[in-house]
Amino acid sequence: MKNLKDIYLLPLFLIGFYSVNAQTNRYMVFLSDKANSAFSLDQPEAFLSTRAIARKDLHDVEIDLLDVPVSAAYTQDIASLEVDVFFTSKWMNAVLIQTDSSTSLDVAARPYVDSVVFIAPGARLTHENTDYEWPETFEEPNNQLESSELQLAMMNIHQMHEDGYRGEGMLIAVLDGGFLGANLFEPLKGVFNENRLIAAKDFVTNGGNPFLYSGHGTSAWSTIASDYKDFIGTAPKADFILCVTEDVASEYRIEEYNWLIAAEYADSIGVDIITSSLGYSSFSDAAMDYTYQDMDGQTAIITRASNLAIKKGILVITSAGNEGNNAWRYVTAPADGADNITVGSVKSDYSISAFSSQGPTADDRIKPDVVALGQGTTLLSSNGTISQANGTSFSAPLVAGYSAGIWQAHPEFTNLEVVQYIRNSGTRFDDPDNYFGYGIPIYLADEDSLSVTDTTLLSLSEFTSDSITIYPNPIYGNVISIKIDTKTDIYPLDIKLLDPKGNNISELSVLKGEPGGLISMDISKSRAGVYILILASSKISRKIKLIKY
Repeated sequence: MKNLKDIYLLPLFLIGFYSVNAQTNRYMVFLSDKANSAFSLDQPEAFLSTRAIARKDLHDVEIDLLDVPVSAAYTQDIASLEVDVFFTSKWMNAVLIQTDSSTSLDVAARPYVDSVVFIAPGARLTHENTDYEWPETFEEPNNQLESSELQLAMMNIHQMHEDGYRGEGMLIAVLDGGFLGANLFEPLKGVFNENRLIAAKDFVTNGGNPFLYSGHGTSAWSTIASDYKDFIGTAPKADFILCVTEDVASEYRIEEYNWLIAAEYADSIGVDIITSSLGYSSFSDAAMDYTYQDMDGQTAIITRASNLAIKKGILVITSAGNEGNNAWRYVTAPADGADNITVGSVKSDYSISAFSSQGPTADDRIKPDVVALGQGTTLLSSNGTISQANGTSFSAPLVAGYSAGIWQAHPEFTNLEVVQYIRNSGTRFDDPDNYFGYGIPIYLADEDSLSVTDTTLLSLSEFTSDSITIYPNPIYGNVISIKIDTKTDIYPLDIKLLDPKGNNISELSVLKGEPGGLISMDISKSRAGVYILILASSKISRKIKLIKY
């Protein structure tokens, strides 16, 4: 890991260059220590919630000096220089300030200051709180045409929900660019009416109202939290924290620090999962840009922040990025983090989306970790339309909700054990690559009946044979067709359709058939979800995963 002063953007003598006529800018002030702190590790309840302490205790996460807040004596002294102090980072022992370049030099001269770093031009932060009203009524969506059946079926989420894992008791923080319209429409009504919105904060302006700026966060959040007719999220009964960290008006390094501070905020409340559909490689100021070599899992500020969140026991889910068609091509920070779950995108036919960012990382690790439906994902738009959109921004929260159900089912797991479980549950667990990662994560209730790590278990798109064709793919109706073109006599052929628990849904024995013959199998007793088709004879033995919706 590079030294702080090596990786930060500007040496102190260049600050004035970006601040003509003493323009107010935003800076990060890095402190040398946490001396004279009013807090003690013996009394963590003074700076962590009861829930946060309980989560750390459950998973043996150490409460250490990183958890102790920044020294109030230092922040008060900085403020005495007529500097606006807005946020602090206890994990990086730093203070986010807004001031002019001349005063920033005065701050840098303080003996307890290690460095002052320019992170964004202009004044954006305010002390004026515009807060938001808790909604009393909710509007019906503008249309009800789209269903979330496919995106749930791909991961067998229906079965997870039926088994009682809908995110109850799990706390998920969504870090994004704004949640415009999220507090207006029926699909997210339950979160508000059941008091499952635990906290919400705007770190971009400090204005107090997260339901502004952008509908991007609304769309991402809805894929997890919606509970409305045919549009069901992956964890519709979870608790939530909403944080605005992305400034949609521009792109500067401050957004990475916003993410860091929001993650600390969520950790102090006791969050289990952070999901973030954000990625950084280039900025409005080219001097801030990262290179591919920086995507090594430890250089980018936001990746380091993600690593610290993981160290504190949080499961971090992040979108891979939409750079697959661009010159950059690779995942963006923090998707390069080693112990997070980075999510790419597939289409409805399970092929990779062309825009989905790929690996490897600069230090040659596989990324993404898994994929989910990110092309044609059903979601709620800020104008109240239930529609479909494309992007790893929407495949990532689908997996966040899936992970909430997995952790709910296995509360004894640590965050890193959940990471390994998710990778193990992928359809390509035995042969990951830098496009699909470990594949689509599949919920299987009874791991003893059919294991997703069984190397003979193939997705239909992966099952290729010159002699056997199975269609349609995906399955829409109540019949599947199996075409046998081989001249080899594979009969008698036994065909079975099993659910993920191993229950027999349908079976058929074909004693004899002709080359090119077509076998039709009734699957009317099945509903939307994941199934296993078994073809067995003295000559072949295959298990193929099918999706019906």
